[in-house]
Amino acid sequence: MDTISDDQRTQLSSLFSLVSSPSPTSPAPTIGHKELGFILRAVGVYSTESEIRDLISEVDTSGVGLMDYSEFVNLFSRSIAAEAEPYEEIQAAFDEIGNGQYANVKDLREAFNKMGVQVKEEEVKEMVAEADVDNNGGKISRADFKYMMETRHKVVGE
Repeated sequence: MDTISDDQRTQLSSLFSLVSSPSPTSPAPTIGHKELGFILRAVGVYSTESEIRDLISEVDTSGVGLMDYSEFVNLFSRSIAAEAEPYEEIQAAFDEIGNGQYANVKDLREAFNKMGVQVKEEEVKEMVAEADVDNNGGKISRADFKYMMETRHKVVGE
């Protein structure tokens, strides 16, 4: 549980308090699969009921199919830790492209060539145009690159 910040812990506590209620099997507030499903959908994660039940069973130490606050934090702290790794990979990838501040069409095309990926010039131009969120003339900033990779990762992962 030490992988999350105080701010994240506060947010999780607020969220848990919002959807939890006492259960017949436990005097402490808990949440079940319906409440967890609601939370997941609210953050853009769509899972089947079976997948949600499996998530709960991974952390449910009592075996009753409900999560108390510490189990809830345990579940989400794993997700938070898992999200940190791709961010570091994104930063490392950007450092390999361009001059460390910006990447342009030429830089991106060279990166694809180094990876052995055949991409047409027009496709690279479209990627740069799409990723240039701050519209600074066909240059991808570090923030643009992060946004592009997170967006692509989210679409691919769905």
